[in-house]
Amino acid sequence: MLVLTLMACLAGIVFESTAVAASGADNASVATQNPSGVRLIKVSDSVWVHTSHFNYNGWPTPSNGMIIETATGLILIDTPWTCEQTAELLNTTWQMFLKKPVLAVITHAHQDRIGGIAVLIADNIRVISTPQTAQLAEGAGYPRPESAIDQEMMPITVGASDSIIETYYPGPAHTADNIAIYFAAEKVLFGGCIVKSLDSNNLGNISEGSVANYQQAVQNLIDRYSDASIVIPGHGSWGGRELLTHTLDLAKAAY
Repeated sequence: MLVLTLMACLAGIVFESTAVAASGADNASVATQNPSGVRLIKVSDSVWVHTSHFNYNGWPTPSNGMIIETATGLILIDTPWTCEQTAELLNTTWQMFLKKPVLAVITHAHQDRIGGIAVLIADNIRVISTPQTAQLAEGAGYPRPESAIDQEMMPITVGASDSIIETYYPGPAHTADNIAIYFAAEKVLFGGCIVKSLDSNNLGNISEGSVANYQQAVQNLIDRYSDASIVIPGHGSWGGRELLTHTLDLAKAAY
């Protein structure tokens, strides 16, 4: 277990609160209004989803990360696409919560997960990931996160005992280094880019992942987090456990 002892321009950012999950239609309408900004939506008592857009392959593509509010500070899961968006997010969360992130976790080494890491490091925010992600990040030209996640399943405590998250490596899927995050106190699973939204009709970019192991990786998530009530994908609308079974079906079709 990793235990941390820590001290305790709204431009382009939209705030929303939803009763568990937003519909695809709601997500689309907000994205249209702020295609280049950062959106924050509250999905449970302590959990917010941050969504940013980036012109990827000629199309404004949304990407989701997560923020967990704790008494000690905020836990940030993944950055927005860019440093500018990440700086906006930090300014906004300070104004909303009067707290800054005390820990950031990177779930794999693609731009939609790690693009703003330099801003976090410059603000003296501890950024951790797996040794594999750290190596891949450095190879891609990003600052190297701390290689603190060195177990397949690893609980991380920030301050009070109710601020525990679990990192889990289910095996290669979207990428060789992808991990998921579970906040058991509110039954929220951040599947990241392993998990696909219900409107996805394929697994997307898996050039650095594994089609052969994708089914097993998703089944591992299904088996381990059978009590999850909110499941957040890396892109698109979130919902419940149906996202896991949908992703499993896509993986079976792809193999």
